Parts: sequence; structure tokens; C-alpha cells
Amino acid sequence: QATIGALAIDYCHALMEARPLPAGTFAGFAFDATPAAAFGNENALFDPLLNRVLGVTQLAHQPDKGLVRTELSQLVHGHPTDPARPGLLNALPIGENNDADRTQNIAKAVCASVVGSAAMLVQ
Repeated sequence: QATIGALAIDYCHALMEARPLPAGTFAGFAFDATPAAAFGNENALFDPLLNRVLGVTQLAHQPDKGLVRTELSQLVHGHPTDPARPGLLNALPIGENNDADRTQNIAKAVCASVVGSAAMLVQ
């Protein structure tokens, strides 16, 4: 599992650093915007990731896409009833700017959480 996590992080880092991004990969997601602006259109990032990992058609044995999307949104924006989970947009690390680099870092974290999830476990 740790190896899958490390591969997911490496894959997402390479994908998000590629310029230009593969055509249509995340159409409509503004990697060059501030995090708040970019994640105003979070489904432009979430949907392609979920479709590639879980497939376009929801299968009975896979995690529910709607629930996964909700979890991703809470990862980014915070949990509405738990102040201990402020979300990546609201937890700016010391020394980091709220700029396009941060948008890209949050996008990498979202990508790695999807690609390294249980849906991708190799048995």
C-alpha cells in the first residue's frame, strides 16, 4: 500500500508538472489561478480523475463517485461540521503563498488521493 501511495504521488507530480498538459486532461481547471479561484471549478479536476480511476460508468463493486467527489471537496474546502478539518484551501502552511504554485500543489494532493485510493489497490 505504501508503494502504491508513492507511485500515485510520483505519477501525479509528473502529470501536473507536464506543460502543456495533455490535451483536454483537465479542461476548464485554472492551474494558473489562485486556489480559491481554481477550485471554484473543482469538478474540472475531480471528474477526469474519477472517470479515469473509477471509470465513466459506475460499477456496483466500486466506491460511489458521488461520495468520493464529496470527500474530495471536503479535502479541499474542509469538513462543514469539523473545524479540526479545515481543508487544504484554508490551511496555508507557513512560508507558502496562496498562488498558482499552491493551486498546483493542492491539485497534486487531490490527484494522489484518487490515484492512490483503494479503487487502485493491486491484489
